[in-house]
Amino acid sequence: SVYDCWFLEHPELAAPVVRRAGAVLRRRVAAGAWIHTSSDATTERAQELLATDRVRTIALGAPDVPSTDDLGAADRDPRPAVAGGVDGRPFVVCIATEERRKGIPLLVDAFAELVGRHDDVALVLAGASGDDSDAIADAISRAGDAIAGRIHRLGAVDDGAKQWLVRHAALLAYPSIDEGFGFPVLEAQALGTPVVATGVGSVTEVAGDAAELVDGRDPARFAAAIDRVLDDGVRRLDLIESGYRNLARFRWETTAEQLTVLYRDAVADR
Repeated sequence: SVYDCWFLEHPELAAPVVRRAGAVLRRRVAAGAWIHTSSDATTERAQELLATDRVRTIALGAPDVPSTDDLGAADRDPRPAVAGGVDGRPFVVCIATEERRKGIPLLVDAFAELVGRHDDVALVLAGASGDDSDAIADAISRAGDAIAGRIHRLGAVDDGAKQWLVRHAALLAYPSIDEGFGFPVLEAQALGTPVVATGVGSVTEVAGDAAELVDGRDPARFAAAIDRVLDDGVRRLDLIESGYRNLARFRWETTAEQLTVLYRDAVADR
């Protein structure tokens, strides 16, 4: 299973263990192995980069998130400690490891464009540090102290905190440079939160018509997309409703059935 091809296209950005995994993958494909990908976008890249037509797209399922109806009264929508800086004010959230593929500096620059039109909106960045952490810090520093004071960089958070943040955010921002699938998009849709994302890699496939998609990497365009979702109540409701409908396309039962067929085909092929 190959979930994205970033490590094949940019081996210089991959950790040594990932580069070794890529070398093993190339050897196995040369020996006739089949590849499972989770999106057509990844299938196309894998076919090109690995020079094989033995690639089959099988989408993953939607993440399982609890609804407030499923929680006990004492535990309903618990407010995590990390939420202190944004309690009671609207905020944009980004859930992503701070790696270059996630394109977070673009979001910081877009937020700097946005704040003049939204005096009370904050930005929350939640994710473990990575190879783009310094670039994110530089982007926050460029924005100036006033804007930096409205950006909350939380680091890695647990599942409970992540789901609280997504559920209570005004929207989820997903400024990736490339994606092999994109679980946060589906997680936001499951939690009833609108999504603004770059239309790259698999994002357009996974999000369907249930996200505000941005072409290119112009911070002003990304800021304008956030603006539309924040200001247009009809558009917000449309994205939320479309998101719930979109989730029906992603079932783990279907993933398992199709993977079983692929495994059987691979065994028969040998």
